[in-house]
Amino acid sequence: MLPEKSHDEILKAIDQFDKDFRNRKDWLNWEKNENQFYAIEYNNRRYPVKKIISLATGVPVSEFIGGKPSNNYIRKRGFEVVDIREDTKEKNIRVFLAPASNETSQTHMKNSLTPGKQYKELAPYLSDEGKSELSLLDTIPTWGCVSSLKGRWDQMQPGDWVLFYVQ
Repeated sequence: MLPEKSHDEILKAIDQFDKDFRNRKDWLNWEKNENQFYAIEYNNRRYPVKKIISLATGVPVSEFIGGKPSNNYIRKRGFEVVDIREDTKEKNIRVFLAPASNETSQTHMKNSLTPGKQYKELAPYLSDEGKSELSLLDTIPTWGCVSSLKGRWDQMQPGDWVLFYVQ
C-alpha cells in the first residue's frame, strides 16, 4: 500500500523529475521505452507515473504495481494520466499464429482456452502490468506452448493478437 501524498507533494516530485532525471541519459526518451504505457500530463509535459509516485512516496518502483492502481493513485490527486501508446496501438499490431493441427493440440486448445485459469494461478508469472490488467478477471483464457517456441512467445507485446486455427 502506498503512503498517502497530497497534490502538492506530487508536484514536488514532478519538479524533482524535471531537475534531476529528465535530462539523464537513462531517462531521455523514456516515453519510447516499450515498458512505458502511461504518463502524467502536466503543463504540456509528460512524466512517468511510477517514477513520480516513487519520488513522492520514497517507495521503489519495484515494490508497487503500475497500470490502473498507479494511475488511479495519481488521478485521485487531481492529475491527468494518458495512454502514451494510444497513437501506435493500431499501427503496430502483430499477429502470432497458433496452429492446432492435430487431435492432441485441438484437445489442449479446447481444454485450456475454454475454462481458463484462475488469476491466482497465473499471478506469479505475470509482470506488474499484467497483474494490473488481469487482476479483475476471475478466469483467464490461457494457452501453453512447447519450450522450443518460448522465444517466439516472449516477443509478444500488449496489443498483439494470437490467431488459433485448426485444420
